Amino acid sequence: MLTTLLTGLRDFRTPLAVGYLWLVALWLAFHNSVPPRTTATGLPADVYQLVEVAGRPLTLASLSLVAYLIGAMLEVAAARLIRPRWLRVAAVTKLTNDTLSAYIRDRTNNANRPHLLDEDKQVELREKFLSEVEPMAVRLQSADKEISADQRRAATEADFRANMGLSLLAVVIVLGWRYTPLWGIAALFPILLIARGIGRLRTANDLVVQAAIGRTGGLYSTLFEEELNAPEPTPDEGQPASSS
Repeated sequence: MLTTLLTGLRDFRTPLAVGYLWLVALWLAFHNSVPPRTTATGLPADVYQLVEVAGRPLTLASLSLVAYLIGAMLEVAAARLIRPRWLRVAAVTKLTNDTLSAYIRDRTNNANRPHLLDEDKQVELREKFLSEVEPMAVRLQSADKEISADQRRAATEADFRANMGLSLLAVVIVLGWRYTPLWGIAALFPILLIARGIGRLRTANDLVVQAAIGRTGGLYSTLFEEELNAPEPTPDEGQPASSS
């Protein structure tokens, strides 16, 4: 029960924190446009009146709900930060990548698949294997609950750090726009936070890949196994048929 509660709190904290940071960014950007209570009319006056009637506890609760909804809409998975090819961000650590490369090479050798031993084909097989990290992570929940729990903690922490970094970066950009460009120096902190988030994501992915390599609980990459067990192409396959 405690584990479930802690997991729920970890899932709740990211959108809430992200939402609050975006509210701070919006306030810094547009607070000069908000009229003071004494001169407010229309909607701003109604909001001031509602806050006065509701009191601080209910106002804070409502603000938290708004922050959560904003964060839930703007939250991104850390895995999306490594998908664009032009970023050239590795999905796993170098150690796991080397282990996976050796595993794929050994499997193709043992399966007597010489057409898969080409360097470009080996890279393609590795990319197919890694493309299944997310669905394999889901299957890992039933394959090995202990490893899955560690993987989910690392993935959740990766999402938290990456989203906090992106949201803080938005705040820094607003500060630089509203006050002084020197605030751009502070962008180093959110960028570092995003990098740490990607590092935690690699840790989470490492656990999945290593479990699949070790066939933990029968876990494996479907795409890789299909490619490995596919019939070997004939020498003239793909050649145009000769006309009679």
